[in-house]
Amino acid sequence: MGVIELAHQTQAYLLEALGQRLSALKPRSGPGLPFFVIDSFDLMEIELFGELVTLAILKEQASLTPMEVALRIRKIRAQGSLALYVAPAVDASDRRRLVEQKVPFVVPGNQLYLPDLGIDFREHFRRQAEIGSMTHMVAATQALLFSHLIDRMSTNERRSSWHVAPTVEKLGYTKMTGSRAANELVALGLAKVEKIGRAVHLRFKQDTTAAIWEAAKPYVKSPVLRRRWLHMLPSDISPFAREAGEMALAKRTMLGEPEHQTYAIHRDHWSDTNEGLILTRPEPGAVEVQLWSYSPGLDDGHLVDPLSLVASLKDSVDERVRLAVRELEGQIQ
Repeated sequence: MGVIELAHQTQAYLLEALGQRLSALKPRSGPGLPFFVIDSFDLMEIELFGELVTLAILKEQASLTPMEVALRIRKIRAQGSLALYVAPAVDASDRRRLVEQKVPFVVPGNQLYLPDLGIDFREHFRRQAEIGSMTHMVAATQALLFSHLIDRMSTNERRSSWHVAPTVEKLGYTKMTGSRAANELVALGLAKVEKIGRAVHLRFKQDTTAAIWEAAKPYVKSPVLRRRWLHMLPSDISPFAREAGEMALAKRTMLGEPEHQTYAIHRDHWSDTNEGLILTRPEPGAVEVQLWSYSPGLDDGHLVDPLSLVASLKDSVDERVRLAVRELEGQIQ
């Protein structure tokens, strides 16, 4: 495979994998670089996430070990440039050694590893097959997305760009969880990665909150894991509880008040001591406690947030509830 062909395949692959508009390829001269670097690679430059990246394209006649590649990439980086090793193929053993050496590399159509930009698409591509067969977002991804959409509604935000890190910090998730959530939303086709300055953002394919919500709905899952019926709300979980279910829906729509009160808590706030309080069946005056896969406190107030409320009731067979849910969705601006 010729150098130009491999360079254009790399450009097309980066566009497909990252969803980024890339600059045109241009040759890079090698003044100041050792001869053994120039002898091994053809050098091209491309702009990626606002950074100028040198593509170190392995020459057809060259054959390098991972250690030799790592040495040459370090020489390029010593001149202040990000560098990406490009090869038509890398076997599993060499790939492992390149990762151990933190060498950014790309095999067009197969593999992408960018530790300099905080992106390890080994995991991304492993999860692509899983995500392709997924029908729902994982809980953390849904919570982060909902929190962002709620913030958009409260500020009437219309930009399609989302800086994920502040939302991750606000909800108490780890950076790794935030990264996985971002990768999942990209893989599901809801957004693409965008770098603004040094911060990584997601850019949605839709401009309005309502449009983003409609695109995400097929992947939304009810946060309710289990339901418990009790005589009353235990004092140890009441500080963490939010009004939920039909009780919360009635306060947000024209639905009539339900017979029973319903509260939601994160499953971690349910203790084993409360198991002894569970009723075998609902009784007059009983309280329903829903154990959620994420915190029901995504916004301020005593009710669960409207998006999670819709998700928790989306499978209801009660036509009154279904009509009220549609009414609530109509409030999403």
